[in-house]
Amino acid sequence: MKLSYVLATMLLMTGCGGGDDGPVLVDVNGLVTLDDKPLAGAAVVFVSSTGGPVQSASTQADGTYKTKVTIGSLSVGVSKVEMGGFKIEQTPDGGSPANMEEMAAKVKYIVPVKFNDPKSSGLSVTVPEVGGDLGTIKVTSK
Repeated sequence: MKLSYVLATMLLMTGCGGGDDGPVLVDVNGLVTLDDKPLAGAAVVFVSSTGGPVQSASTQADGTYKTKVTIGSLSVGVSKVEMGGFKIEQTPDGGSPANMEEMAAKVKYIVPVKFNDPKSSGLSVTVPEVGGDLGTIKVTSK
């Protein structure tokens, strides 16, 4: 489900960099807003339509982010979830948590799921060869 995509995005938060033979990465920065207010603590994922590594960033308290991304047109995904207080209860055989449905029910999507996947979010940026300010990525709660 979409929760697995959000969790995978969180794992990518360390970012992917290109080596000597990888794609050229440039420094970029920008702002993410939710309903025109800065969005703190969100995961921002950048994906090139031509392939290449996925780059990611976390927004700061003021909604800004800084990262390195590939040059060109990039699709963008934005996600932020809150996980309500719950205790993970393992099954007797040590398998998946016995209360998985309860856990999933306590996940609150701060950013609507439709914005989570860069390929279907409708969000994009164009990164110039010099990098720089990519402007504001706007998401709405509706």
